[in-house]
Amino acid sequence: MESFAQRLDSNKRNFYAFKRPHFPQNKIYKDSVRSLSDDYIRSRPIGAFNIIAARTSIRLVSLKCFLSSVVLALSFGAGINAISLFRKMFKITELRITEKDRLSPEELSSFIMGSSMIYPFIKPHTFKDSLLLEGALMEPKFERELAQCQKRIVIHTEQGTSHKIGDTFHFFSDRPIPSNILDYTNGAAVHNLHAMGESVAEAQLQLLKNFLEQD
Repeated sequence: MESFAQRLDSNKRNFYAFKRPHFPQNKIYKDSVRSLSDDYIRSRPIGAFNIIAARTSIRLVSLKCFLSSVVLALSFGAGINAISLFRKMFKITELRITEKDRLSPEELSSFIMGSSMIYPFIKPHTFKDSLLLEGALMEPKFERELAQCQKRIVIHTEQGTSHKIGDTFHFFSDRPIPSNILDYTNGAAVHNLHAMGESVAEAQLQLLKNFLEQD
């Protein structure tokens, strides 16, 4: 977090264009993802993961990346869902990797970044001759994705009341969480967000423990 905040304070030009990063988001995210992927590959824990990306051809990269960000912003910000139309226009299909795919640290990091890429803040990534786009473009349903899990935890990004439905715990924040990436252009904003996240998590920690301990 401290490294993130310092980088933001040193460079407030928040865009990525002309094949040059003008904002440290790309490097910050890359360093964070690489640290996690290196730890995972080194420790090889017992468990499973399933990372979803949207796959398309490597033609018109900048246009597709830009339009995907616009479509996601319209869908999740304005409630205008044009995702299915976008998929049809550019022949976008689903691509997944799991713990069974033996990827190098570079490949795993690149896939993670591509599958959560918001252009122009994050640099475009390719995987096996395909351009990777944000996995939300495939509109995954948590009920289907977590169907094989004995206990399911769904973390929601909007304000609400945490509650349990069957074997699923829905985790909400009790207060609005800033979600505009343009807000995070200085270290103070990052520190404030981190403090808020800790407060929200600590307030609901016992609820989560009770859920996990139930038979």
